[in-house]
Amino acid sequence: TICFFQAISLGKIIGYPVREQIRDIMPGILVSGAMGGVVNCARRFHLGHPIIEFILQVAIGGTTFLGICWGLRLPAFLAVLGVLQHLINRKRNVQPP
Repeated sequence: TICFFQAISLGKIIGYPVREQIRDIMPGILVSGAMGGVVNCARRFHLGHPIIEFILQVAIGGTTFLGICWGLRLPAFLAVLGVLQHLINRKRNVQPP
């Protein structure tokens, strides 16, 4: 509830209505929920050792999250990819001294 009141007051100060704030964060929340559901299903794989199960769950969760973000072309995800691509290109173009 504190977050909601902060969203209202901050929204009034900077002109960012609560409805737009919710619309902006909802894709991330839905993708995270889907990823959590897939990881929860992956818990059913019993591979004998907890570390292996944990690594498998992390890999499945990460792949699911990135795959959904890529498939839906979420703007925040594409922005992060753009920044990473810029950094990689900048690093490639740097000449050694």
